[in-house]
Amino acid sequence: MLKRVMVYQKIYGYFGGNSVHKTDKEGRGIYIERAGYHDSKRLAKYVKQEELTNWHIRCQEFSHRVIMPELSRRAGKIIDKETVIFDCEGMGFHQLHLPSLTLYRAIAELDQKYYPGRLGKLFVVNAPFIFVKIWR
Repeated sequence: MLKRVMVYQKIYGYFGGNSVHKTDKEGRGIYIERAGYHDSKRLAKYVKQEELTNWHIRCQEFSHRVIMPELSRRAGKIIDKETVIFDCEGMGFHQLHLPSLTLYRAIAELDQKYYPGRLGKLFVVNAPFIFVKIWR
C-alpha cells in the first residue's frame, strides 16, 4: 500500500495538474487536464507503464463509482459521462518525447477499450501549432 502511494505521488509530481472541477450544464463533472505542464520526460523515465495504467484505472473507477453517482444524485438523473478540458497551455517540443507518447497512447487505448462512451464532450484549449499538426 505504501509503495502504491509513493508511486501515485510520483505520478502527480510529473503531471501538470488535473482535477474534476464543478459541472457542466448537463450536470456532468468537468475534468481539466493541464497537459502543457506535464514533465513528460521524467514521467517516462521514472514511471513504468504498468504503474501509470494502474493509477489511471484507479482514477477512472473512482470517477465511475464515487463521483458520477454523487453527480447523478445532485442532478436527479443518471450521469455517466464527463466533460474534459484538455488545456495545452505551456505545451511545446519538450513534450514530444517518444517514450512518454507511448505511455499516453497506452492510456488512450485503455480508455477506448475499457471505458468507451464515458466522454461527453472534449474541449482542447490553448493548443499550439505543433499539437494541431500532430492531432490530424
